[in-house]
Amino acid sequence: MYCISMCRSSDNYELLRECEMSDSTTNATAGATGEPAISKELLDILACPCSHHAALRLEGQTLHCTDADCTRVFRIDDGIPVMLLDEAEGNGPPA
Repeated sequence: MYCISMCRSSDNYELLRECEMSDSTTNATAGATGEPAISKELLDILACPCSHHAALRLEGQTLHCTDADCTRVFRIDDGIPVMLLDEAEGNGPPA
C-alpha cells in the first residue's frame, strides 16, 4: 500500500493501479509456483527510496538495491513491496 501512495504523483500511477488490482491469488502464491513475486512492469518503475534512487533487483521474495554503496533489501508481502527505509534490511549509502 505504501508503494502505491508513494508514487501517486508519477506518470505511472495508472500502471501502479493496475498492479494493485491484479489477481490476489497470483500474488499470494508467487514464488511457490516459480512466478515472480511482483510484475515486471512494477519492478521497472520502482526505485530504492535511499538518496541515490537506484534501480531494484528482484531475488525471490525480496528486492535488492543495485547501488554499490547501498545494501538495502526490501521484502515483498503478499505481492506488495515494503519500501519503507525503516523496514529494510542492510545499510544505506554513506552520508
